[in-house]
Amino acid sequence: MDRRLVAAAAGMAILGTAFPAWGQESKPVGLSVKAGLFWPSSSAGRNAGSTWFAGGAEFRVRDASVETKGIGPNSTITASLDYYNKGGFSNMPVLLNVVTHTSEMYYTVGAGVGFNRTPDGSGGTDSKTRFAWQAGVGYDFMQGKSPLFVEGKYFGNASSDLNGFGVFVGIHI
Repeated sequence: MDRRLVAAAAGMAILGTAFPAWGQESKPVGLSVKAGLFWPSSSAGRNAGSTWFAGGAEFRVRDASVETKGIGPNSTITASLDYYNKGGFSNMPVLLNVVTHTSEMYYTVGAGVGFNRTPDGSGGTDSKTRFAWQAGVGYDFMQGKSPLFVEGKYFGNASSDLNGFGVFVGIHI
């Protein structure tokens, strides 16, 4: 079975488990799940395919207080796990982020490690752990019972073949 089909089915299953929670009035657990597309910025990455599958999850670690240096009062510290792949290329960045909200809009920056897989030039793949980062902007376009969002992010990596831009649709659980 095609990996993209399995990944898409898994993403839909994750999103599907969140739909029953929409009718409840409980407090969110601080988890966001998303699925979308990734466009690599390097020619080597684009040779594997101009559009890749992407998905991820982000968990709210804690709200930042006013006393936290350099972080505003409407900010949250999160941990995220994303994944994007195509051909012999894949990256799974695990990042610590700061998310700042201004009404429905939010801005995010983060840094951590990426678990990379790239072609090694001899028909195999090379797996390495490298520095990774991201910067993005999002919009919470529904509030309350339907907490959906859309976001765009640029993913950076010490392996430039895995740099690129991602667009996602997701739900806050």
